Amino acid sequence: MANCTNLVESNGGGSLYGQLSSDPVDMLLEDSSVLAVIEHDVPCANTELARYFRSGLPCLGGQGQKEVWRANGPVESGLTGVCYWSESPDYLFAGRWLPQTGSDIVRQAYGELLALAEQRGFPHLVRFWNYIADINQGTADQEHYRQFCQGRHYAFMDSGYENKRFPAATAVGHRYSDGLVCMLAGRAACDYFENPRQVSAYNYPRKYGPKSPSFARASLNEQTLFISGTASIVGHETQKTGDLPGQIDVTISNIRELLNSIRVKRDISRELQPSMLKVYLRNADDFVVAGEQIQAYFGTGVEIFYVQADICRAELLVEIEGICVL
Repeated sequence: MANCTNLVESNGGGSLYGQLSSDPVDMLLEDSSVLAVIEHDVPCANTELARYFRSGLPCLGGQGQKEVWRANGPVESGLTGVCYWSESPDYLFAGRWLPQTGSDIVRQAYGELLALAEQRGFPHLVRFWNYIADINQGTADQEHYRQFCQGRHYAFMDSGYENKRFPAATAVGHRYSDGLVCMLAGRAACDYFENPRQVSAYNYPRKYGPKSPSFARASLNEQTLFISGTASIVGHETQKTGDLPGQIDVTISNIRELLNSIRVKRDISRELQPSMLKVYLRNADDFVVAGEQIQAYFGTGVEIFYVQADICRAELLVEIEGICVL
């Protein structure tokens, strides 16, 4: 595949690969090893294809970039109910479009995805990406993100998932009418991790909504660590409101603390370094300043990808997720 940059290769059998590509979607989907293509710079709307999803998030600093997830072994795909899916021998990737943002539709959508994972024999949740229309719209408990969290919580409870089995996740917003939930699940068991600097999201106090966010700070599957969307939050409180450089510093410190705690728990001698970071910026005009600061910290050995997105708390200006190969 031309015009692509490797983001991760899972060393536990080499069965999952992440790449950035500028190739046309049609060309990417001709490859039978492709589990999913997530295209940016296009509206978040149903493509009616099992392996092709649109985030609705504009790229910053590089137009036409697509996230491409590839797998070893043959990939099959299909549609079950309203859930689009593709699977390799080791992984299931599935997406479910959200025509609305209320708690009930989110509960239904997550319930369908979780049932699909069980039915197809991929019971271990690895990662979720959630693209929510107007995530900060609405007041108090009617805010779209709070409604989303409530629906997700009840779906996990309905399906028997306890806090310790919540996977890594990111939830960000766009300006289109549809929403999208993407799920990566596997046959192999996962380990889930929390951050010593932060209260576990599922234990946030009531002031953040009727139900706390249901995700872990990181998921480890095979040898690939998926870092959840991380922001300028210490404990459970936002830090450096209105201060982009300050928020970036806190966010990077959170990621470093998370990786260091995992390194100690896994008895790894070397320092853990992300192989890829995806940076979500609320304001597109912050791209140059944020890019210089983040690149200066991580250097050239980390692939960094920038998109514009609304963050789950209205006062947050930046969120960063990543991948690290152990």
